[in-house]
Amino acid sequence: MNLERELTKRFKTAIRKSLPRCPLIGPKWFDYSPDGKPAHFRFTRVDKLVKATGMNAKVLAKRIANNLDLEDLNADVKIIQDQEIRLTLKQGKSVSSE
Repeated sequence: MNLERELTKRFKTAIRKSLPRCPLIGPKWFDYSPDGKPAHFRFTRVDKLVKATGMNAKVLAKRIANNLDLEDLNADVKIIQDQEIRLTLKQGKSVSSE
């Protein structure tokens, strides 16, 4: 599995579940650092969705994080200042990022 592509897809699905009408989501809204220790993946554009929808940033960020399917990944999710959702992959997860 291509981890970056899979995580982008999962975030897009979570965003669609979180909003009644979802605006277009650009590829530059995501940042993936597989070589970081630990590896992390960030959705950095909660602010753009807030502007497009008029929703509260904190509510929207929590809603997206709650709708994010991570059952098969050993990962932590953090919301940073209501503007960024950070997924940190814990050591020992055997998922290829090819």
